[in-house]
Amino acid sequence: MTAQILLVDDDNLQRLLYMRELSAAGYSVETASDAHDALQKFTANPPDLVVLDIRMPGRDGTDVMARMLGVNRRVPIILHTAYSFDRENYLCWAANACLTKSSDLSELKETIGILLSRRFDIALGTLTSGDIRDSRQHETSENEPMPHWHEEIMSSPEGP
Repeated sequence: MTAQILLVDDDNLQRLLYMRELSAAGYSVETASDAHDALQKFTANPPDLVVLDIRMPGRDGTDVMARMLGVNRRVPIILHTAYSFDRENYLCWAANACLTKSSDLSELKETIGILLSRRFDIALGTLTSGDIRDSRQHETSENEPMPHWHEEIMSSPEGP
């Protein structure tokens, strides 16, 4: 089974590079260039994992992540940023990982592999809760309420 990755980045060259590298690594990659396109694709066909740029025009990646989590909390999300200080933003803590962009994609590929193996192990029932080390600490049901810090984002006029 080929894992499906949704790659969201407003930079055309970044999207192309990551798509080629991740496709060469054996993943099926769908891309989105903005929040609207990303949310539409995520809702229509939830991927196995999302790689999401933080700094984009309009809605930023943390807002998009909150909306995605409101739709399906089981899909791992990697926030990907060009600015290392973004990793200290408390809104990023809801992501499974927050990585700084680099021309060397080995950290991104390694993180994708780890998160996908955990997701598939959980789906198969072979991973115990003590084995999970991501920032969300446990798997949740798709209908479990969002953490309180998401309430303001989720209640915005645009909706999730």
